[in-house]
Amino acid sequence: HVRVLGADPDGDTVKFEASNLPPGLTIDTDTGEIYGIPSSEGSFASTISLVEVSSSTSTATSVLLRVMPTAIASPTAPIRIVSVANNSELNAAIADAKAGDRIELAAGVYNGVHTVRASGTASNPIVFTPADGANGLVTFDGVGLSSPEVMNFSDGASHIIIDGFSIQNYSETFFMRSTHENIQIVNTTISDSLNAIRGNSINGLRVENLTVSNMTARPFSLGSITNAHFFNVSVTATPEMGFSFQ
Repeated sequence: HVRVLGADPDGDTVKFEASNLPPGLTIDTDTGEIYGIPSSEGSFASTISLVEVSSSTSTATSVLLRVMPTAIASPTAPIRIVSVANNSELNAAIADAKAGDRIELAAGVYNGVHTVRASGTASNPIVFTPADGANGLVTFDGVGLSSPEVMNFSDGASHIIIDGFSIQNYSETFFMRSTHENIQIVNTTISDSLNAIRGNSINGLRVENLTVSNMTARPFSLGSITNAHFFNVSVTATPEMGFSFQ
């Protein structure tokens, strides 16, 4: 399900319309919810319109909807568990990261820019997640930093999973700077930041159970993305603009 949010600035009644949706999908004209089960793979240049009922005045936007064959596979059991309890230990674990590592963060507040250059593999990704007992207790806070990024993916870093963090006061929260594969960001909240996810070229982007709020710019700034999988994503960019994926 995808829900498109929109309203008339004067409070007049509006309805939603869509054309060239993927086969099997339809839009609810009252709620803006796009729903159904796609019956064909491929890319579809769709148009979503917000229509003022009383005057038939409409505003339209074009979107490219891609229906992919499968979601990205979940990881196997880790080869190595690396426990960290502070920023310096986290940076050391990142510098020494190897395919199959599960880097577990103790409860606490972390800050700074963390540059990830290592790659996992399709069956043995590198996973960042809270340690046992620390779910909901690991926060990245970029307050006071200049143009900070929680994680800066460089040198083609691929097969990376980010799972279960609270992030606030960052700029480019997750920035994929080159060409990457299988980047997964799940079970995470991002607030009071500039961008949530920014990337130039990603083959395999999985975003699930993500809540983004109080953003000061575009939540997602994505270039060439293939095999994208979004599920249960809720975004509020500004008081005037928001959308959610479910």
